[in-house]
Amino acid sequence: MMNELLNHKDFDRLILLAWDYTHSHNKEITITNTLDSSKDLPLVNDAQREMMKYRAVDAFGKILDKIYDAHRKDAIDAKAGSILAGMKNDIEPYIENKDDEKIRHSLLRIISYSQNRIKELHPEHVLCKCAPETILDNWEQLKEFI
Repeated sequence: MMNELLNHKDFDRLILLAWDYTHSHNKEITITNTLDSSKDLPLVNDAQREMMKYRAVDAFGKILDKIYDAHRKDAIDAKAGSILAGMKNDIEPYIENKDDEKIRHSLLRIISYSQNRIKELHPEHVLCKCAPETILDNWEQLKEFI
C-alpha cells in the first residue's frame, strides 16, 4: 500500500512543493503514522480503508493548507505589484497627451480598472482611496511609488 502511495503520479509534485516550502522557510514537516494502534489488520473492511484514506488526505490537506497560508500574503503582494506595473506600463506611453479628451478618458478607465483589481486584494491600498482623476493629475509624483 505504501509503495502505491509513493509511486502515485501526483506524489512527486506534493513532495516537491512541501520540500520547496520547508527549504525556503527553514521549516520542518513531520509525517506521522495515520493508522490507529488497534490490533485489527489494516484494509480488512471498507470502513477501515475509508478511515485510512481520510486520515492520509487530512494530513496532506493540512500540509497544503499551511503551505498556501504561508505564501498567501506574498502572493497577494506580488499580484498587486503586477497590477500596478501593468497600469504604469499602460499609462506611460500616453501620459504626455493626458489633456486630450479621448486619451484622458482611456487613462481614467485604466486607472479605475486597476484600482478595482487592487481593491479585491488590498481594500485599504492607498491608491484605492484616491479618485482616478487625482492619480492621473498627479501622475508624475505618484509614478515613482507605483
